[in-house]
Formats: sequence, structure tokens, C-alpha cells
Amino acid sequence: MSASQQHCELNHILDMGDNSTLAVVYSLRYFGLRYSYYHGYICAFLCTYGIIANVINIIVLTRPWMRTAVNIILSAIAICDIGTMVSYFVYVLHVRLIHSDFPCHSDVYTYSWLLYILFHSLWSIFLHTTSLWLAVLLAFIRLCVIRRAKIATTVMTPVFIGRLIFAVCFGITVFMIPISLVNSVKTTDPRNRCAHEVNQTLYTIDLSEMGMQNNCLLLRVALWISGILFKLLPCVFLTVLIWGLLRTYKEARQRNKRFRRQSAQNQPAPYTYTMDQKCRGSETAPLTLGVPIVPDRRESTLLQHRATLTAVGSVPVSRATSMCQAPAFTSRTTIMLTSILLIFLLTEIPQALLAGLGGFFPDVYFTIYPSVGEVLDLLSLINSSVNFILYCSMSSRFRATFVYIFWTRFWLKETSRSQGSQSLHDGLGMNLAVGILATPKFKRYVLWRRKHSMYHQQSTQLTVLNGVSRQRLL
Repeated sequence: MSASQQHCELNHILDMGDNSTLAVVYSLRYFGLRYSYYHGYICAFLCTYGIIANVINIIVLTRPWMRTAVNIILSAIAICDIGTMVSYFVYVLHVRLIHSDFPCHSDVYTYSWLLYILFHSLWSIFLHTTSLWLAVLLAFIRLCVIRRAKIATTVMTPVFIGRLIFAVCFGITVFMIPISLVNSVKTTDPRNRCAHEVNQTLYTIDLSEMGMQNNCLLLRVALWISGILFKLLPCVFLTVLIWGLLRTYKEARQRNKRFRRQSAQNQPAPYTYTMDQKCRGSETAPLTLGVPIVPDRRESTLLQHRATLTAVGSVPVSRATSMCQAPAFTSRTTIMLTSILLIFLLTEIPQALLAGLGGFFPDVYFTIYPSVGEVLDLLSLINSSVNFILYCSMSSRFRATFVYIFWTRFWLKETSRSQGSQSLHDGLGMNLAVGILATPKFKRYVLWRRKHSMYHQQSTQLTVLNGVSRQRLL
């Protein structure tokens, strides 16, 4: 606790005269000191990977055929994560990697650098709180969409979601004002920082004059806001909403099982269906020979295979029914989003507990947080960088779009240039990638782009795949 903070009459719960309390505090300080040697390298790696991964997330989730209410919120969370990791990477690079062996170096405690650290702390609080409340908004919207399917098309439009995101950012900005006024950059005695004599002016971040007025009233308000409103309350909401999602998912599975049992009892002998008979309007069109089936040749620029565009092949009734049912797709999406929200909750609970206690007993915050603050920062960085792995492992639509954008599209361009009119023997990448392109949203996007003259100049190119002429989308 700084000298300025000691002038405030704050609530205390820790008895620093008790041997058990001192043992715990000193153990935490020892742990924090030992971990600090590795913190810079670990966080530099996580920030580098997380920035690249979140840029990929934004590129994939903002494709026209991927723009849904959920994906818009996930893109906003990715933007917040990028801002957090860029700011933290600059901080950890300067303090932990470049000047880690020189804690009293003149470049560490300069006025301009301390201003950046103050900005970094406020910026990180704002972005991290925004992403946390956006996760709450994501869980709430998903729960509403599952229980009231009509909301997804009538209310949860991209414009409405954008307004909700703006409202969240604006509300957090308003509550950030007291926090931004609490601290300021002040000069400090070099003997408090350095073991050896330093002939220069050093600066530190301490309570501002406004923060110490009225028995540190502004400091109390800032601790309540950051501890309760920014940490504890969203974690409580996330817990309730995740429980609601899991309960809804369990009920949906039970209904699915009852439906399958009833279908099995009343099912006639197996026979075949075409897409027009059974899967009209379905977002999960069945695949034949690894290529999506498209109902209308004139409205599509997808590749042809060795069968007609409307052929489905021999598919039993139960298989065709399961391929066309929306609950299967809904369940997979719910599982993925629940996993993302659970990681949010698990990484935020330690910070929420510490910040919540700090709101009522500031001595807990000022005594314990300096020892475990870097570990809590590590949890936040893990939370910010893990979403790409979850998307790739749990969302086939994300994987297909990712492969199409970053591999198939450019690989076929280079191959067509080098091979000319020769056959492209490897069509596996395209077959995997274009599975998403059979969705109605992508076909509407194709029709929209056809209305523009530039689209006609860029969208058609004949290639040869497996000896069959195909027309593909650039």
C-alpha cells in the first residue's frame, strides 16, 4: 500500500500482526517473485499468438455469409482482445524483457512511460470489462434465440446487435470516469525504488489529489465499480445464463430422443429422397461425394461434380431426416458458445473474488493483488487467445470458411496459373471448403454481388477438376 493510500481510513480485514496472515502474505509474495521471471516470455508468446488468432477470427466471422447476431458479438469480443493484447505486449516487452535486469533504468520510470502505463491500465480495464459484458450479452441472446426462435429473425438483426454493443461500450465508458480520476503520475524518492543511489528524477503512479479528498471517497467508488460492477456482477450473470443454456440444451436433447423414438416406431421401409422433397430451405444441405448439393444451377457459382446438381443419391429416411433437422446444428452451436462462456467464467472468477473483496475491504486488494496480479493477467490473456482453437475444433462452418479464405482460394489461383488448363488432381481442399457455400445466406450473398458489374468481371473463371469443367467463385 502506497503512502498516499495509507492516509485513507479504509476498512481492514487482514490482521498483519497474526503469524498465519503474515505467512500467507509472504508466501504469495515469494510465489509472485518467482513467477515474474517467466511472466514476460509467456505473455509475449500468448500476445503474439492471440493477436494473430483474433485477426483471423474477425476475418472469418465478418464474411457476409457468416454475419449472424452471435458472430457479430464474437467479432466485437475479438476486437477487444486484440486491443488488450497489443497494449499488454508493449508493456511486457518494455518492462519485463528489455529492462528486466535494470529495474531502476532511466527509461522505466520516466514521466512519458508512466503515462503510458496509466493509459495501459485504464485501456485494459475498459476493453476487458467490455468483452466480459459482451459475453453476458452473448449468453442472453443465445438463450433468447433458443427459447424464442422467432426472435432470431425479427429482433436480433445486425443493426440491433450493433446498437446493443454500442450501448455496452457507452455504459462502461461512463463508469470508467471515476476510475480514471483516481490515479496520477507523481515524482517518487529513488530510495523507495532502487537499492543503489540514482541521480535522476523517478516517477510513479499514485493516488491523485482528487482521489484523496473526502477520506478517499473517489477511491472507494472506484473500488466498488471495478470490483462489483466490472467483475463480480457479470460473473454472477454468466453463471445464471450458462446454467440456463445447459438446462435448455438438456431439454432439447430429451425432445430429440422422444422424436427419434416416435419416428422409429412409425417409419416405413427405407427409400430415397431428393433435396427438393426433404431438405428444401435447410441450412445444412447434404453432401454428395464431398461437394455440397445446390438446388438451382442458375443461382449458384459453386463447382459441379460427376452428378447433377439436384441429385442426392441413396439416403435412408432416418439419415435424410437427421441431416435436415435444425436442432442438431443448434445443439452444436450451443455447445460451442457454452464452452466459450465457461472459459470466460473460469478465468474471471479469481479476479472477481479478489476485486469483490477489494470493494469492501481495500486492504485485501492492496496487499494480495501485487503478488498475484501477473497470474491474473495471464488468465486474462489465455481467455483472450483461446477462442480460435474452440472455433476450429467445434464449428464446422468456421473451419470451412477458414479453409476457403486462407487456403483453397489462394491455392487454386496459384495452381490455375501454373498448370493452365491441366487437371487439378487435388480437389480435397475445395470439397472441404465449399461445404459452407451451400447455405442460403451465401447464395443470397452471391445474388447480391451479381447485381454489381465488378462482380461479373471477377467472379467467373473456368477450372478443370478431376477432368470435369467447373465454374468456381473467386
